[in-house]
Amino acid sequence: MTRMRHKPRIGDHPDVEVYLNALTAQYFSNLDHVIEILAAMDVLDDDRPAALENLMASKVANLHSWCHDLLTWARLLRDECPRHRPRDEKTVRAHLGHAADAAAHWPQHGHLREVTRDDVLIYLGTPRGTRRESAATALRALFRWAKSHKLIFRNPTHAISISKAPDPVRQPLRPDEITASVAAATTPQARLCVSLAAVHAARPGQIRRRHRDPLGRQRTTATR
Repeated sequence: MTRMRHKPRIGDHPDVEVYLNALTAQYFSNLDHVIEILAAMDVLDDDRPAALENLMASKVANLHSWCHDLLTWARLLRDECPRHRPRDEKTVRAHLGHAADAAAHWPQHGHLREVTRDDVLIYLGTPRGTRRESAATALRALFRWAKSHKLIFRNPTHAISISKAPDPVRQPLRPDEITASVAAATTPQARLCVSLAAVHAARPGQIRRRHRDPLGRQRTTATR
C-alpha cells in the first residue's frame, strides 16, 4: 500500500512570519542572481515597475481629480531632463507626500488653479517645525511647476514666507543613558561610533562618511 506523504503547509510552521521571511529572502536572492546573469548576457529586458513608481501611485490613489497632475510633477522631479537634475528619491517621496496631504485638505477643489493663497496659508498652519518648512518647500515647487506649464494663472505660494524653525536645544545624556549606550556597544565598530558621538559630538552622517585606513595610519580630525 502506497503511503501518502503529507505536504507541509505554511500554517503548520511554528513561526509563520519567520518562515515567510525566509521564503521571500530566498526568492529575491535567486531572482537577483538570475537578473545578474541575464544582464551579463545582454538579454535582459527588465520591465518590472520601479518601486518608487508604485509608491507614488499609492500616495495619490484616492485623489482622483489631482492624480494626473501630481504624478506628472513627481515624475518630473524623479527623472532627469535638460532643465534640471533628478531629485533624490527621498526628496521625491517627501515632496509628493506633502502635496498629496495638502490636496486631501482641499476636497472642495478639483484642480490646482482653484487653490488660493488662503488655502495654502490655512494648510501650512497645521504642521509645525521642520515639517511645516518641508511642506512649504514642496508646495512652492508644485505651483512653480504648474505655473511654468500654464496649468494655473497665478501662483498661490508667491511671497509666502515661512520662518525657520529654531534648532532644538540638545540636552546632555543622563549617566544611566550613557551607561546603557556603552553597554550596548559590543563590537569595535559600535564602540568607535559611541566614542565619536560622545567625545567628538559627531553627527550620524559624519560617522557614516568616515573612512578608516586599513593600516590604521590615517590621521583624521573630527569637527563639530
